[in-house]
Amino acid sequence: LWHSRSEQFIVGVKHKQFEKTFQHYQPGVTLMWIVGTSVELFKQITNITVYNSENYAKFDLAAKVSLVLIQLILSILIIFYLSTITGLLKAILVVAIFTFEPFFIGNSRLLHMDVLSTLLVFLCLIIVYDNVRKPNILKSIFIGLLISLSFLTKSLFIGVLFYVIFYLLLNIYIFKNDKKEIIKSLIYILLSFLFFTLLLFPALWKNPWYYLFEMTFREGQIAGMVEGHKQIVFGKQVMNGGVAFYFLVLLIKMSPFTLVGLFIFMFCKFKFFEVNSKIR
Repeated sequence: LWHSRSEQFIVGVKHKQFEKTFQHYQPGVTLMWIVGTSVELFKQITNITVYNSENYAKFDLAAKVSLVLIQLILSILIIFYLSTITGLLKAILVVAIFTFEPFFIGNSRLLHMDVLSTLLVFLCLIIVYDNVRKPNILKSIFIGLLISLSFLTKSLFIGVLFYVIFYLLLNIYIFKNDKKEIIKSLIYILLSFLFFTLLLFPALWKNPWYYLFEMTFREGQIAGMVEGHKQIVFGKQVMNGGVAFYFLVLLIKMSPFTLVGLFIFMFCKFKFFEVNSKIR
């Protein structure tokens, strides 16, 4: 599906049929830029223009290599920005731990959006935290870009924008940080978010309100509430997994590796508070 959508996305851009760049409510725009561009380049180099059973694996390899390379670049950026907070060795350790977590490795090789969106959001939140400590206009613009890319990967991540706004306001009114600098950062973040969202999603050039509504509400409502969405629950395919499905997904995604890390973190936190209270 994402091969087909990415191909249609590039066709839409090349022939100015911008409505073709809206393929899915998620909407997967970043994935389609990555896959569509790499496959188009592969076509130009090899003169192979049509997918078939004999060459599909080559197209798939070109798409997946490009996606993994983008994920690698995002991981390096995470190490770079995280190192300004924790130091280089700790930053490398943190990124290595979640990169080699089995569930993460499996998902990072799929032609899908979960790992891509995870890395974008993680990088964004690190820079937001760093930007509150040391405000910078370029960092604020980069944050806006990352929020835009997260949202254009999966529409659910519009929540990142609301979280960032809440976090910055919290730093003004609760933690009493520099109000002027934070408001300035917030303005740059919002303007950057709007600019890059419009720039990178060609469907919005044609009819922004219609496609934003389709993406954030109507098609999601149809898939989630009216027609359902194919899911696998205990080995059986169903159109509606029910409320319990989401608890099952959470349980599956919280691998033993992740759970052990969570318990160690909580134990260390409680020990810290216990020692701290004894000193007082």
